[in-house]
Amino acid sequence: MGCRWCADPGISTGFHGRCICTDEETDCSSIYPPQVPEERRLVLSENTDFDSNVQLRPQRASLNMNVGDVVRMKVQYRVAQDYPVDLYYLLDLSDSMKHIRNNVSRLGTNLANKMRSLTRNFRLGFGSFVDKPIEPFYDYIQCLTNGFETQQCEGKVNIVDECMKPYSYKHHLDLSEDDTRFTSEVKKAPLSKNIDSPEGTFDAIMQAIVCQDKIGWRENARHLLVVSTDASFHYAGDGKVNIRLPIPNDMQCHLDASGKFSHSLKFDYPSVSQINQVAMKHYVHVIFVVQNKLYTVYQHLTSGVYASSVLTLSDDSSNLLQLLTTEYEKITENVVLADSADPNYLTVTYNSTCSGYNSATHNCQVGKHEHVEYTIDIKAERCPENRSEWTQHFEIFNPKLKQRLLVAVNITCECACEVHGYTTDAAECSHSGSYKCGVCDCDPGLHGSKCQCDIKSSAIEEIGCRASNSSSTEPVCSGNGHCECGVCANEVSNENPFPCLKNIKYE
Repeated sequence: MGCRWCADPGISTGFHGRCICTDEETDCSSIYPPQVPEERRLVLSENTDFDSNVQLRPQRASLNMNVGDVVRMKVQYRVAQDYPVDLYYLLDLSDSMKHIRNNVSRLGTNLANKMRSLTRNFRLGFGSFVDKPIEPFYDYIQCLTNGFETQQCEGKVNIVDECMKPYSYKHHLDLSEDDTRFTSEVKKAPLSKNIDSPEGTFDAIMQAIVCQDKIGWRENARHLLVVSTDASFHYAGDGKVNIRLPIPNDMQCHLDASGKFSHSLKFDYPSVSQINQVAMKHYVHVIFVVQNKLYTVYQHLTSGVYASSVLTLSDDSSNLLQLLTTEYEKITENVVLADSADPNYLTVTYNSTCSGYNSATHNCQVGKHEHVEYTIDIKAERCPENRSEWTQHFEIFNPKLKQRLLVAVNITCECACEVHGYTTDAAECSHSGSYKCGVCDCDPGLHGSKCQCDIKSSAIEEIGCRASNSSSTEPVCSGNGHCECGVCANEVSNENPFPCLKNIKYE
């Protein structure tokens, strides 16, 4: 519960006579801070209506409140018709993925047609990965011994450079509406081979996400990154331990002119938290498409990568198209609102009508063209010590989309009677302090309700404020007051003259 301060002169009951609960009735004529007028508590500065690009409204709001206040606002979300979708297909091109690559190459036109039945604004791109081209992840001699050159490299002039040597990541096709080119790029992409089972999946995911301009991710679009593999993944530490790459991944784009990851042998693999960080920053929904034997591995991974999911591919990968279209529908229909409010100062709670009745949830299932209304309560818990943080800025958003509601909360953390209208060298304070908000703010070296006590004498004066024969550890005035010039008093102490105004939260 918040506290307000009564600045009326002549109150002699100490803190509790001046500190008034927010909802308490009072005869006090000078209350600080005053209640915020209803019309100023919530101001919507941007509230564009729904269209093909707007799914969340309002878009910007300002709140003015005192500590303990709760401001309620309505937020609406609607799944937009024909909202832009960018789908980037990241394919493991190790030799064991040959049959899946062939199926994906045939998938392009069918996937595009199916997705365009859900949204006419659809683009498709393609990239591939294997692993870092260095022992112990890759051994050229062993690959030759296994006869791989006859499968993929027959007739090549330079077997090592043109088809045998693996790579961490290669970008083949920018996001575009040309699904026929997607088919041809996937079909002609050469397979490679490495030794160990885990792949360099994280290197590829990192580059596919952070190379925003080179991939062609649109700012206002739903971003889907489909990762198709038949192996587990290397992660941070594997490069450091196995191939002495001590430099952590820098989460930056490093593609050469051919579209390959140029710093593969400079940086270690990314960590799960780094993948999560860039996926959230760029609003990318990562979809892992794996066979049943790897489902558990990737299910655990999705718990560390926000807004990610895992799909199980059939043995012949014939269900790939259905998996992706079904998952897209689930993604669009599942609406989750989150926020970036600092819980030290603000509490944000959600209620919604998505289930047909009001319920305390920020997670809703919304059908196509439907909308859901959220009732969001924002409470100011306390004032930050840093004055620059008295206006708190945060966002309410769907983690899968870039659209967000920008919220500015102005918390009243200083009262007018502290700033102007007070008396200096006040008679009420023995001409040794300022009379502010009904109490004395004493000059340095003085204290007491009228600034009548010398701080240098406080230790000696406290003796007169303790019960006879009591120890020095016992509270002065038996805990029922404070010591003023050797006498117990219930008056407010100027050691903290404005307790309700100085960021103290009263429960």
